[in-house]
Amino acid sequence: MPQTYFTADTHFGHTNVIRFCNRPFADADEMDEAMIANWNAVVGPKDDVFHLGDFAVRCDPRRMASIFRRLNGHKHLIIGNHDSGATIALAWSSQAAHYREISVEKQRIILFHYGMRVWNAMRYGALHLFGHSHGRLSGCRGSLDVGVDSWGYTPVTLAAIRGRLALFEPANPEVDPTGPGGALGVPLPRPPVEQPSEEWLLELHEAWNGLCSGHLGIEEAVRQAGLTSVEELAAAAERAGLPSQSS
Repeated sequence: MPQTYFTADTHFGHTNVIRFCNRPFADADEMDEAMIANWNAVVGPKDDVFHLGDFAVRCDPRRMASIFRRLNGHKHLIIGNHDSGATIALAWSSQAAHYREISVEKQRIILFHYGMRVWNAMRYGALHLFGHSHGRLSGCRGSLDVGVDSWGYTPVTLAAIRGRLALFEPANPEVDPTGPGGALGVPLPRPPVEQPSEEWLLELHEAWNGLCSGHLGIEEAVRQAGLTSVEELAAAAERAGLPSQSS
């Protein structure tokens, strides 16, 4: 019987992600081959795989297409901030989308590249799966990062996801869903505020320079930086000390 798998943030072809995320590979070639082997070891030709964004980064389109063809299963893309037009144009088994709601084994699942604090139907048992955080954003009773950095560089099943979700404290439906004990589950201790990662600062620098030089349009620059508006991009660039457009 066909299975459904979930994954995210493979970053095929991206050498720098090895250093940014401390991945155990010597170079992008070794990383790509390992993830292809891991993928095909669990995913069969008739299985479905929902990829929650950032399939490949700075990867030659021909190499990316070759990797895509080698991966088993019916592949579906939830678009991430690094997914270029060439990525979106690959032969996905359904139309690539930024947001999607599906049902697997009668379980309603909300798919988005970014982790959300609240989501549709959360009070009625809907799960939310995301990527983007490379394992740095803790999940909760109903929400989890399915990116490869959290799962041994391998797609995962709903059963495996449920097993990890069960480690969180149970929710109490009688209280505010966003408060302690609510539908999100008892939250873990708040982690210390972290400085922006080196990877994100690099992406911000490239997006801002691309916008200022005219090589990137506003929408593409904002998407590449993982932000929601050009105002956010300009504010982030100012905080990072990047030169203004008029400089």
